[in-house]
Amino acid sequence: MPVGESRPLLMAKMVVPELSMTTITRSRLHDQLSGEPGVRLTTVVAPAGWGKTTLLAAWARDAEWRDRVAWVSLDEADDEPVRFLSYALCALESVAPQLARESLAILRAPGMDPVGLALSALLNALTASQERYALVLDDFHLLQSPDISQSVEFLLAYLPSTLHL
Repeated sequence: MPVGESRPLLMAKMVVPELSMTTITRSRLHDQLSGEPGVRLTTVVAPAGWGKTTLLAAWARDAEWRDRVAWVSLDEADDEPVRFLSYALCALESVAPQLARESLAILRAPGMDPVGLALSALLNALTASQERYALVLDDFHLLQSPDISQSVEFLLAYLPSTLHL
């Protein structure tokens, strides 16, 4: 799935990770992840190996959220604003094509500020949406770009209750 760059996006990074048969449900944490309507951001913080990804993957399979959770497994190679947003939008497109379609078209087209324009289009689509979705940015802490941080801050500042990040 190329998005205006030479390196194609890896579809495997936009799939909720599989769970093992021995996964233990952490009910209290699981319940906290859904949050109240209007909660825009939930962060999961713990040391490496403590099950953050497993917790999120189990939550993403919950009947309440199934087919409405977009997932991106990030790594250091995604520390570029257009690549990062391409992954986020393609993941959203997989669960809600109507939300990401215009933003992806903007991001693929040459322009003065493709990231800013694509984010604005996404926010407009989210505002018009009747459904609630979630976008999981697994391992977001690996990204260091100030431009990505500013983009996510902008998104959160105007994020309607139809998207839980």
